[in-house]
Amino acid sequence: MTAFISDNHVHSTFSEDGKQDMETIVKKAIEKKMKYITFTEHVDYNPADDGYLYFQYEKYSLAVEAMQKKYCDSITILKGIEFGEPHLYHTFFMKETKRNYDLIMGSLHWHGDRFYGGKQMAARFNADDIMKIYYEDTMNMLEYGGFDVLAHLDFPKRYYKFENTVSKRMDEILKTIIKKDIILEVNTSGFRKGYMNLIPDQNVLMRYHELGGRKISLGSDAHHGDELMADFHLTENLECFEQTLFINRKRIVI
Repeated sequence: MTAFISDNHVHSTFSEDGKQDMETIVKKAIEKKMKYITFTEHVDYNPADDGYLYFQYEKYSLAVEAMQKKYCDSITILKGIEFGEPHLYHTFFMKETKRNYDLIMGSLHWHGDRFYGGKQMAARFNADDIMKIYYEDTMNMLEYGGFDVLAHLDFPKRYYKFENTVSKRMDEILKTIIKKDIILEVNTSGFRKGYMNLIPDQNVLMRYHELGGRKISLGSDAHHGDELMADFHLTENLECFEQTLFINRKRIVI
């Protein structure tokens, strides 16, 4: 892998849970000598989500354009979204795919009205059952496809600290990612959430490599500038992968 010059998973206050405005984050990225930053604002259509209908495309686009113009000599600012459960909200997702994004990430946060990291999910299901349900939902989302990067595979572990080995179902997920030419994200937020590991972890990443996966997208899942590229140094042992980013939804190795 190359030096860390890009963070492909960043949220500003254009996401409901963002903590800082876009310009503050861009200034921090420049301070950290980043060459690329991709904003991936949440787009959510699950009524149970606090971010339901929060995203405003026009205002977001204008803000990105203003930042690109103002800081073009210092950093490349890329425009993306993290669309929750695209396979369940086909009409809305197809509308977003027609817009001029650099990157569209697909993510899985909810099973019906139960958040994968919430108490309601844990109260109803044990750890093994939660992961079985999550993997089934993940397969459904991957089979639907249409997005560039799969965000934070094994997301529930960030909250419940599950420990499980690479399974036959995980093999099916990884093979589907490769077959459909979707990039697997390596998300470092687990270290900030108490899981103390990458999401997905090194066992899954090495299995991905064994099956033929070579390209990854590196993201901190930052919600304010101080989190940009957080814990990226803990991915230094992943030299067998090529780090990528997306411009105009075209994959570029960096």
